[in-house]
Parts: sequence; C-alpha cells; structure tokens
Amino acid sequence: MKVTCQVTFQKKHQIEETVTLNVTYVKDPQITGNKTVKEDGTLGLTCSVDSYPPSDITWSKNRTSPPLQNYTEKATLTISNVTREHAGEYVCTAQHLNRTMTASTVVTVMYHPVIPVILPGSGCVDQAEVMTCVCVSQGVPLPLIEWPLLELNTEKYSLTTSPAC
Repeated sequence: MKVTCQVTFQKKHQIEETVTLNVTYVKDPQITGNKTVKEDGTLGLTCSVDSYPPSDITWSKNRTSPPLQNYTEKATLTISNVTREHAGEYVCTAQHLNRTMTASTVVTVMYHPVIPVILPGSGCVDQAEVMTCVCVSQGVPLPLIEWPLLELNTEKYSLTTSPAC
C-alpha cells in the first residue's frame, strides 16, 4: 500500500513524499475438507493461512512423520485410494518469518467389517453346562454382531459386547 505525506509551509512551500507501507501479519492456520472418508476413496484436506509475507506450509501425519508436502500460503493434501492405515492425526504447520503455528485434524477411514477366519481364542467353549462363544470383528463404524441361534432358543441367555482393547 502506498502512503503519501504532503506538507505545506506558509502557503508557499509544499513538500510531498510517497512511501510503500508493508504490514506484516499472520492468522492461525485453518483446515477444511472431509475428515471422514471411505476406504478406497479420496482424502482431500486444505490448510489455509492468511499472512503477509506468505507463510510456508507443510503437512505431516501423527506429528512424527517427515513432511508429506510443502506449499506456500494454501496447501491441499490429496490422497487417492485411501486405506485404513491413512487414518490418524494430520498436522498443518505454518512457518511465518520466525513464528511457527500448527492446526490439526483427525481423519477417520470407514471400512467394511472384517471377521477373521481363524483367530486363537475364537469359537465356543462349553464349561459346566455354560457355553461361551466369542466372535471377533473389526470395522469403522463398529459392526453389529448378531447371534441368530439365540433368537430360536427360549432358555435364558446373556449377551455381552465389548470393544477391542
């Protein structure tokens, strides 16, 4: 922005000078985009930093990985064919002059339930006239496990569901 100063002395002498004024500023980084994505889909996150001079922006995952990508002012991170390993915290780091700022978001990857075919400890155990059955599954969101044979049984039973450790 240009600023002009004009001085008049005794209505005879006039002096004028124009200078360029540069204002240095920075606002906090902002992350936009879909933070929940289906497996095999595309993840798109954008980190924007309003600043002058422009900030340098990097993306990293889980605060420990080396930078995924480097940009200036606006950074869009795109990952195609997303897998469940892409889930986690993504961090946008903005470097503006001698100041470092961060913003982060957690990405959730939705995937179909997985029920292992053979897993040690899975199955049913009959002890002292009590049968205990275990079914292990994974999925985001957590899958609903149903026991159709229990619906046919009129005797007493109990059903317990617990999340994975």
